[in-house]
Amino acid sequence: MGALKDPTIKMIGMHGTGGVGKTTMVKEVGNVAKRDGVFDDVAIAVVSRNLDKKNVQGELAAQLLQNGKKNVVILEDIWDPLNLEEIGIRYTTDYGNKEGCCKVLVTSRKNLFHMMAPKAWTREFLIQSLEKKEARTLFMKTAEISVNSEKEMTSVEKAVGDECGGLPVSILAVAKALKGKESYA
Repeated sequence: MGALKDPTIKMIGMHGTGGVGKTTMVKEVGNVAKRDGVFDDVAIAVVSRNLDKKNVQGELAAQLLQNGKKNVVILEDIWDPLNLEEIGIRYTTDYGNKEGCCKVLVTSRKNLFHMMAPKAWTREFLIQSLEKKEARTLFMKTAEISVNSEKEMTSVEKAVGDECGGLPVSILAVAKALKGKESYA
């Protein structure tokens, strides 16, 4: 949120392994920014590996571009550097302080944001997988495993949770599937 409020930052990039929670993070940041009045509107477009510029333009235009308001544009799943002006996203020179400004949040598995905008205009965040203890806690809560500590988990519960590699998306999917099961074997 600090980077969104910083008037000198035009683009915020979040990168990390697939399934680590980048999408969840940027959607929540967008919701909070709109709810708190930092920005008027939030638009999201999925770019993906095979960029279809017209499709991305259509998604964004349908939501808000050129509406004269302070906007946050979220571009999901960038695989290669993207020329934002080619899809109609222009940086303003008012450093985000006036109506009609636009900030861009980008998610990618790779750190490629320095190739998309001047370094002085960007802020990058690496989203890492959860530490083993955090991952096990999320697994236990989601699967509704009633134990007082990680030490009380069975070896099977630990192994199942650990196989998810600290990736919240995997942990949540597996834990929800196992919720209420008596045995994991």
